Amino acid sequence: MRYPNERRPVNYRRRKIIFISIVCFLCGIAVYLLFPKPEFKSVKRFTTAGLCGCVNKRAVYRLPVGSDLASLIAAGHGLRPSADVSRIDFDHIIQQDSVYHIPCRGYELDLDSAVNALPDVIRRPEDEKKITVLYIGFPAVYFLVTYYPTKQYISVMYLPHSTVMLSNEYRLMDVYFTLGLEKTVEIVEKKLGYQIDYYFTQNRETFISMVDKLNGVYIDVDSDYARAYGRKTGVQELDGFHAWEYIRFINKENYRSKGKKSKKSLEHLQLETNNLDLAYQMRQMRQKKMIAALRKRFNQNSPIEQVNIVREIVQQLRFNSNLTVDVALELASSVGERLQVRYGTLPGHYQKKEDRWFYIPDQSGKRILNESSDRETFKNTNETQKQILY
Repeated sequence: MRYPNERRPVNYRRRKIIFISIVCFLCGIAVYLLFPKPEFKSVKRFTTAGLCGCVNKRAVYRLPVGSDLASLIAAGHGLRPSADVSRIDFDHIIQQDSVYHIPCRGYELDLDSAVNALPDVIRRPEDEKKITVLYIGFPAVYFLVTYYPTKQYISVMYLPHSTVMLSNEYRLMDVYFTLGLEKTVEIVEKKLGYQIDYYFTQNRETFISMVDKLNGVYIDVDSDYARAYGRKTGVQELDGFHAWEYIRFINKENYRSKGKKSKKSLEHLQLETNNLDLAYQMRQMRQKKMIAALRKRFNQNSPIEQVNIVREIVQQLRFNSNLTVDVALELASSVGERLQVRYGTLPGHYQKKEDRWFYIPDQSGKRILNESSDRETFKNTNETQKQILY
């Protein structure tokens, strides 16, 4: 029998357990806050495929699983001028133990003469300092990025990969795979009359690595992409692989079958004329979202971490770029929250020839690019909702 004033025995064991639990909980919070999240780790798997035909180096190559035909052609040192570029699907995903033949047209174009026939760029002293970079997201993404330090804004001009550059059949992407990076820069300069200071190419592997170094990005995922990859809609964290798939994704519902209804690969499908703009508008909108997400994620790092990230990226791109670490750091330091970023598309229009699409640049539009009024030409999409990338 226990009296009212009698003290209950202290349960020291229970108190010890509660104390240890609280300490462990606080330690867990401290570890989460003080130590960065581990980087995304991906196990690399490879596939083997052969390449022959009108390429510069016929051989069997070992590439990461998921690589496209463009990567295989790049491994083979590009196309020969006699390659029939109209019959190449650069986006085709290569399969294990397959051999890919690049067809020849039977004759070889004199591309050097075609390049020399283009007018040279007149390099005038600029009224204001600017840095222009040609960015190539392997294989089909081309941007002219111009940074104006005194005005604190960046102009991002999208160049459709089907932009006609030489004769009536060599698109921008065809030029890149036939003549190489430096010649492509020269041709873009001459064609647009726009001086390019720096250039770099980022392929699938280096892009995935860059996103993983940032520990992923947060993207507002649309329903088309979410349905195709089994993800939820709304803001989602994407690792490097899914970020790469996100910027490449084209909804196959915008395609129609070319007679093989059971096939779902792009080689057995083609875009309906009415859906061409829609498909590429959505793709370029995703790329714009990715630029904003990468910028935000980069700014979340400390200045020291930012320097290390930039150095690693420049080191990875050293064989496909003339960017120096100092220039890259200057550009990276400019992408703060206050910097204005404005987007636009090279003025022009699409034309279809047989099963291929060509983008024809507008001559008056090209002249606008070289005037100081280009700041007004490319309105901020978020403000006007008029300028659409496609």
